[in-house]
Amino acid sequence: MVDPFGESTTATLAVEATLPRQPGLAVVHFRVAGSGACDKVAAILAQLAQARASRLPLTEIDVHDSPELAAQYNVRATPTVLLVKDGDVVDRVIGGASRILLQSLLDARAPRQARHKDRQTT
Repeated sequence: MVDPFGESTTATLAVEATLPRQPGLAVVHFRVAGSGACDKVAAILAQLAQARASRLPLTEIDVHDSPELAAQYNVRATPTVLLVKDGDVVDRVIGGASRILLQSLLDARAPRQARHKDRQTT
């Protein structure tokens, strides 16, 4: 995607890299800067992504900076979280969401693997 001046926006490049080409599960969070609900969801997603290390790419998009992406993915309210698996949107969460809901969706789509150090004994 290109902006009106013919240049790709950073957000557009991030989503294009995450959505169609990313094998496995990825998360795209459409948000508005300064929104309490969006900030809360962003913090939850950051924690969940960190717990899954590099196996869960997370992209945040401000809908005011990228209205074309919001329209392309039919985002009509914020926050909206898209779970994308192998390039296809498989789940959509609209509005504020709890950690339990988001974690259960992620676990259903891509369960965490046990860590090797958790299985080690001394």
